[in-house]
Amino acid sequence: MLAWHHTFTFAQLPTPSLVGYWQNWNDPASPYIQLDQVDARYNVIEVAFGVPINGTDYQIGFTPDGVSQSTFISQLQYLQGLGKKVLLSIGGANDPVKLDNATERDTFVSSVTSLLNTYGFDGIDIDFEGTSLSVSSSSTIANPTDAHIINLIDAIEAIMANYRNSFNKKMLLTFAPETAFVQGGMSQWGGLWGAYLPVLHALRDSIDLLHVQLYNSGGMYGIDGNIYSQGTADFIVAMTEAVIQGFDVPLSGNQAGPFIGFPQEKIAVGLPACPNAAGGGFTDPDTVKAAIDYLRGLGPKPGSYTRQGGPYPNLRGMMTWSINWDAVTTCNATAYEYAANFVDIFFPCVKPNLGPDVSACTISFPYTLNSGTSTNTNVTFTWMNLTTNQILVENSPTANTWDISTAGVYRVIRDSLSCSKSDDISVLNDLPSPSLPASENICAVVPLTLSAANSGSFPGGTSWQWYKDNVAIAGATSPSLDTIRFAAAYKLAAQYGSCSTESTTNVTSSLPTPVDDCVAPGSQAQLSIQTASFGPFNWYANSTGGTSLGTGTTFTTPPLSSTTTYYLEDASTAGITTTGPPPTNNGLGTLQNWASPTQIIFDAETSFTLKELTVYPMIWCYTHTLSFEIRDASDNVLPNGAQSFSIT
Repeated sequence: MLAWHHTFTFAQLPTPSLVGYWQNWNDPASPYIQLDQVDARYNVIEVAFGVPINGTDYQIGFTPDGVSQSTFISQLQYLQGLGKKVLLSIGGANDPVKLDNATERDTFVSSVTSLLNTYGFDGIDIDFEGTSLSVSSSSTIANPTDAHIINLIDAIEAIMANYRNSFNKKMLLTFAPETAFVQGGMSQWGGLWGAYLPVLHALRDSIDLLHVQLYNSGGMYGIDGNIYSQGTADFIVAMTEAVIQGFDVPLSGNQAGPFIGFPQEKIAVGLPACPNAAGGGFTDPDTVKAAIDYLRGLGPKPGSYTRQGGPYPNLRGMMTWSINWDAVTTCNATAYEYAANFVDIFFPCVKPNLGPDVSACTISFPYTLNSGTSTNTNVTFTWMNLTTNQILVENSPTANTWDISTAGVYRVIRDSLSCSKSDDISVLNDLPSPSLPASENICAVVPLTLSAANSGSFPGGTSWQWYKDNVAIAGATSPSLDTIRFAAAYKLAAQYGSCSTESTTNVTSSLPTPVDDCVAPGSQAQLSIQTASFGPFNWYANSTGGTSLGTGTTFTTPPLSSTTTYYLEDASTAGITTTGPPPTNNGLGTLQNWASPTQIIFDAETSFTLKELTVYPMIWCYTHTLSFEIRDASDNVLPNGAQSFSIT
């Protein structure tokens, strides 16, 4: 067996592609643009046109208009250096091309090959219109019989072979037929109707992009059997799906067909850039977006046509006639409206979404942050640590996620051509410290309760533990601790995931410190005060007081038969004065005796309203009850609430 192998370097079209025709002439309505000044969003430039010369319809020539040949080549190479593809479009609406015999075919091949070698184009675009192609009704798509169609197929294959030999890579090949030459085959077979189908079929493996002109068209059948009109979302969807799904050629009894569809990756939507760019078929940007979104499975059905298959998320892009028309503001309201719509459709200005803030307590490092958006052509990502003001990675085409190793505030910036949006996320060790008073006096309120005032700020599942002088208190596992009767350092520790915080309250006591005693059963114990305060001192058998068993700094117990607890009261802490101005100013301030109920009597010289009465509790080192009532001069008890008094 003889095997032949050769490796070629392939010239790939950008994905997605924005194809624009560049006019090699000056038109006052759509002025000339220097080739190297083409808007950056166009990544496939079709130079219009290579046209027949010397009175033929088959020998192709091209001469730059407005600049020298060397300048044009330099500008073309500049665009190629930016990664753009520049092709020579052959034909056009005003210059039919027809290869009736082998001589014309060979002349076509040699002239086009010469242009490719001279200028260094990346390939050719076939835009044969008018009388360029016609098909006999007896011909078929798979086996054409018309000489000029067979010659065109052979010529393109020869040009591609020459290109490989010259440049050691595949020549790019695009087609821009009018609808009658393609989808028109569904309504009629013969003449121009369906005439491109045999060429497309024969070269399908070599064709890089097919963008049928969805303008200057009459109504056309969709593959659902209905007719659709240009300038509508239905027309875009129906005509585009037809060349992807393929279709029968019914009026030939389908003997000419069927036409087998192209992969979605080889299809672009061709439309005029603005209303004046074509005789018909202009479609506003919102409608174009709705149609393409539906084709790609990214939006609802925008009209009456229902996709017969799909969706087609890998649709290659968009084409327009022309870049020059897109540039002017006298046709659309703004320049480059078509290019901007392409970016909006294929590179939507997506805001990244890092999601809600994350507690570092519940995750493990390294931790992956996800921008919530996918990578794509012309999309880059920049990640920053805002806590340290550090750029972690800049303009990366692949970093739609990023791993972090420490807590902090992070930002991702997504750039897509002219669109830049960002999102921030906090990954913080954010467990708060329990809010406790710095200190408490155990004699102020007995029994004392300590509680974290901010316990509601802690996440569910937080665990708690109280400590007394750094020793864990058994069962004290809530944010509150009550029945505190002893001076000590009380600490509350909170734990959530890997995070822990704590706070401490120093509880002190103004009570005297009695000294315990140990005696034999039946003996009396001698209790004394080691640290005395002011006094007088009372000794009790109950924590709530009652009948005093003795007074003074020492106390002799009755004979004891078991361990017994006695309670000591410092009576000097029981008194307190009411607040307010002295009686001469109609205030209530007098010293109140704690030993028995008391009353406050005052005289008023003018009418007044009693709005509020505040009773401050007497300081006891045991539980007590307070109550009060208000009586008038006749000793009648007054109801609660504000009271007005008239002085007579």
